[in-house]
Amino acid sequence: MKLKAAWNRVTQDNKGRTIIWQWPNKLLIGWVLLRIASHFLHAGSLKNGFGFLGNAFLFTWAYLEIIEGASYFRRFLGTAVIIAVTVGYFMS
Repeated sequence: MKLKAAWNRVTQDNKGRTIIWQWPNKLLIGWVLLRIASHFLHAGSLKNGFGFLGNAFLFTWAYLEIIEGASYFRRFLGTAVIIAVTVGYFMS
């Protein structure tokens, strides 16, 4: 029974609703649009700017998930995304 309680704590909000998937908010939509736009541009400052701004949107979304996420799963997801964005920034 403790395993089920732990799983519920990871996937449910404080009202008992299961929260794993949500429709993307404005930050995620902005990230997708900027990433798509950057793929259609040739190398240059505009392409780099769109890519950087897209990563900034994604980083902000991840930060907000960490501090305001509805479930532990969403907070973990935000942490994983921040780590990935940060490592990707320094590796490129």
